[in-house]
Amino acid sequence: MKGKTIFISLVLGLILWIPAVQYACNQRAVFGIGSEILLPFMFVGGAYFMLDVFETVKDRYWYYRKKK
Repeated sequence: MKGKTIFISLVLGLILWIPAVQYACNQRAVFGIGSEILLPFMFVGGAYFMLDVFETVKDRYWYYRKKK
């Protein structure tokens, strides 16, 4: 993995994280006290998800490009 790929994934994960924070704040009665503890894990999970999607798209792109 290159640094640029990791950076893009972290930025996209942060974009996913902001609605998750707003949802957790709105649904505080559902989550209960301590839901803030989950927020960093949501951020990391979003970043890893975006990294996985980015790597998959990149690999498929190069695969089809070599195939031609």
